[in-house]
Amino acid sequence: MKRKLIIADPDIDYAIKLLEQFALRYRDTIDIHIITDLDYFYEYFSRDGSADILIVSEDFRSANFDPDQVGQVFWMSENQNVDIPTDPSVEYLYKYSTLSTLMSRLCSGLHNSQSSENNNSRLLVVTSANGGIGKTTIATVLASMQKMLKRRVLYFNAANIQNFSHRFRDQSEIGLSDDPHLTDQASYSPYGTLSRYIRTDGCDYLPAFDCSLSAQEIPMSFFTDFVDKALESGDYDVIVADVSCGDPELQTEFLKRADHAVVITDPSPASECALRKLLPSLEDLKGLEVSTVLNKAVQGGYFDCTLTLTQARNEQKYTFTINQVENIDSMTSSDLARHPAFSKVINLCY
Repeated sequence: MKRKLIIADPDIDYAIKLLEQFALRYRDTIDIHIITDLDYFYEYFSRDGSADILIVSEDFRSANFDPDQVGQVFWMSENQNVDIPTDPSVEYLYKYSTLSTLMSRLCSGLHNSQSSENNNSRLLVVTSANGGIGKTTIATVLASMQKMLKRRVLYFNAANIQNFSHRFRDQSEIGLSDDPHLTDQASYSPYGTLSRYIRTDGCDYLPAFDCSLSAQEIPMSFFTDFVDKALESGDYDVIVADVSCGDPELQTEFLKRADHAVVITDPSPASECALRKLLPSLEDLKGLEVSTVLNKAVQGGYFDCTLTLTQARNEQKYTFTINQVENIDSMTSSDLARHPAFSKVINLCY
């Protein structure tokens, strides 16, 4: 079982710098999470949140937590002259020490890490109650951010007609009619057949198909077969499935398999009505972690969003805001993942 390490710092660039160093040393034995929002940090430890090792900025000092929830705590101080704590589970470090000095101290808490299981693949489903409200933008950004967390991540779009190529630099598509293995349903394995088409651009992703699946008489169960084999393979830490709302049966099948669901909505009456119909099915899936993204500006090529994380067990909610981002249609998922306004989306990557 992987040990959980949390890096809590409002400076996402600093947090990612530490993450990269830990990933190089302990990729197979730790699961690394980043928290950049003080309110979410407070709420996380107010419920049953825990960590084996917590590296936390003094900017979060006001958020108390139960020591029993954390194995080892490293407070990152901007003051070089700090008192040595008497609690052996707490250590203060000067935040701006050399990277080698920091890592030699921080890694001491990981010496007893155990090897992970062979397959810890998680499925993150991004879906919506209606279309055209930014679902694919958030899904591709989340995939790129998972890659920034040094996780092996695969993005794919589960829709009859796919329209996401503009989020990647290589916009060429897979010719469904050009590969007989894709249409020969009696002999093909979707993941095995399609794996050779997977590209890398910010994250691994399966390119869009050049026509609808229905035009080639391929059933939508093609996608559930694909994700089942991808999860079984253990090739990826996280699989991000961008699932269309156009096929409720397919949407339900993916949500049944999901470890975490992100649901995109907007303030329109139609979207509110559709969301009310979707939420009961989510509530029936016990233990499913659900987050919602309210996109308040879905026209004119820009985003203005509120993210709400909801833990299904106790219905606690944690809210973040994405400031307005203009001209998103000209930006790839990698560009958006590094855009300052999208930085808090990383809190969905758990």
